[in-house]
Amino acid sequence: MLTVQRAKQTKAIDVKNLPLNKILVVETLYEGILRGILSLFQLTKGQPQVHHIFYCSDTTSWTEMRAFAYRCFYSQGALHQLIQPELLSALVQDQFTQFLHKLAKQQPKRLFRLGIVTTASNSHLQLVNSLKALQIVSTIQDQDLLDKTALQEVIKELIKGNSTLVTSHIAGLGKSTYIHDEIQRNHKLYIKFSISGSINVDTLAERLRTLGKKMTSIDVALHIDIGVVDNIQQLNELLYCLLLFRSFRLGQEAAYIPANIPIYIELDSSPHSLTAHAKIIYFNFYHVIILKL
Repeated sequence: MLTVQRAKQTKAIDVKNLPLNKILVVETLYEGILRGILSLFQLTKGQPQVHHIFYCSDTTSWTEMRAFAYRCFYSQGALHQLIQPELLSALVQDQFTQFLHKLAKQQPKRLFRLGIVTTASNSHLQLVNSLKALQIVSTIQDQDLLDKTALQEVIKELIKGNSTLVTSHIAGLGKSTYIHDEIQRNHKLYIKFSISGSINVDTLAERLRTLGKKMTSIDVALHIDIGVVDNIQQLNELLYCLLLFRSFRLGQEAAYIPANIPIYIELDSSPHSLTAHAKIIYFNFYHVIILKL
């Protein structure tokens, strides 16, 4: 269920005066992260772009955060988003907020926009509490976020009808064969890309880049075969970057798939995988083909 908890520690946003609110905070459940990201782009009238989104982890370094701060501060008011900053170490959070304070003090008239999507309570998030001293922090309330219908329209616009999800409730019904035959029927060159086990995003990006040499033609279709994956959260983040924005950079390496290439996603049919895939919210808005006996 996509719900966003309302934080009481920061002032509610005035949507009419949105350009004046430079740091916009969405507090949500994990399942609501994508909704929060797309809502912030919609509210600020910005085009969703993957290079404006930075995913935090417990291994994110101060060097990476400093580079993000520079991009955000010097992007002429374009919205940059920080996702799950609660995963950052306390030291990196402190370094980031001090650095942003320094930039804002040196150039107080510069307009910048920072979006923060967090699954932690704002009142307990060190980074947000430290940024409140700038007096430009506003909380986005649930009623200002995209509702289910609007979210579906935004996702449809991003995928442009060029992605298909193929699944079944039991194994052995020929999902791979169906996808292969469908690609052949459409006179496309079949390319398969498998994801399973422990995910290393840099390795995946390198593999995709290798395949990318073949994906320069419009006569290509990509079959993404998703097996049993250890980390469903990382799979979720990787897939919505790849499928919605056609590119991702969650580690050090980047990968890109041209927007005109059809993508077929095959999901593993094991009970464990079916339960895990139910947590991938945007699959609910895809064109889905379910193979049956």
